[in-house]
Amino acid sequence: MPTPTSASKKALGSAESGKPKCKYCQHTFHKATVKEHENECPKRLLPCPQQCRAQVAADSLDLHLKEQCPFAIMSCPFASMGCEVVGLQRLEMETHLRNSMHKHLEILCLKVDSNSKIIAQQQEQIEKLLSRSPLEVSPVMNGMFKTVGEALTAAEDGDRIVVHEGVYRESLVIEKRVSIHASGQVKIENASEANVIVIRNTCTLVGLTLHQRSKNFFCVRVIATDNNTVIEKCDIASDHFSCVQIDSGCNPVIRYNKIHDSRQCGILIKKNGKGRISHNDIYSNHLSNIYIDANAEPQITNNKIHNSAQHGIWVKQQGMGVFENNTICNNIMSNLKIEDGAHPIVRDNYMN
Repeated sequence: MPTPTSASKKALGSAESGKPKCKYCQHTFHKATVKEHENECPKRLLPCPQQCRAQVAADSLDLHLKEQCPFAIMSCPFASMGCEVVGLQRLEMETHLRNSMHKHLEILCLKVDSNSKIIAQQQEQIEKLLSRSPLEVSPVMNGMFKTVGEALTAAEDGDRIVVHEGVYRESLVIEKRVSIHASGQVKIENASEANVIVIRNTCTLVGLTLHQRSKNFFCVRVIATDNNTVIEKCDIASDHFSCVQIDSGCNPVIRYNKIHDSRQCGILIKKNGKGRISHNDIYSNHLSNIYIDANAEPQITNNKIHNSAQHGIWVKQQGMGVFENNTICNNIMSNLKIEDGAHPIVRDNYMN
């Protein structure tokens, strides 16, 4: 290809210099497109919508209204504290602040006083909670509740219940924000045709052995629709229905548990349920170690999921979730069954 001569370069430069320029940004355009560009150019001048007579570049109009326009409508800095003056223009604001100095100081003092009372009330509540001794349960020790149910009835929100060693045959419905901790070997199994534990409010369960012996009931059923319920370091088994059922809208933390030997599922996440399920040993549940219903979306990480007679994890149509860094092995029919229309994220799991 021939090299352009100095004459041809000069001619090319002359042609470029002959193109029309945008009158706002000074960039060159073809004659056919320059008008179209000028109508949209970010540097085109627009009249201030507040009619302050300023002509402002389109890309600076927001800044002009926010920081410069004397007619822009502003809120008084004390409006959130109770100043009732509204709709001031910027040019009026300085006068308002100067004339209302004493009023604003009064508003500020009232706000500080109100906040001080709220802080004092919160401190009183915290001190009350800290000063309350844990409620203790033992079938044999004097001066303690004999059943966990009795302790739950006496408990207030925020209480800690310590359950001492023993076998407790009762079914519990948790409707207060409490924590229940095992001290020694604590086993709770249902005494009647009912779930062992139904969680209706935020709670924490730690170190319990839970066993469902009845047909047609779950060992633990989570109904509390919050993000703060925690089940950890428990041993959960069921002779029939699922060990743990997570209902729609619930998102508990389930970690460091043994969940096993259900005739149905280890963990059943119902439609629209969630759950943060990590570091559990989930095994020997007949139908599926984990069953995920339509539109359920749990996070399942760092678990050992094994030895189901059917499936390790079974994801129904439209089921979702994240399965990551799990060991899923020795499940008889499949380690992971994903039905058509299900869309979980599966990554970095070990399966054999």
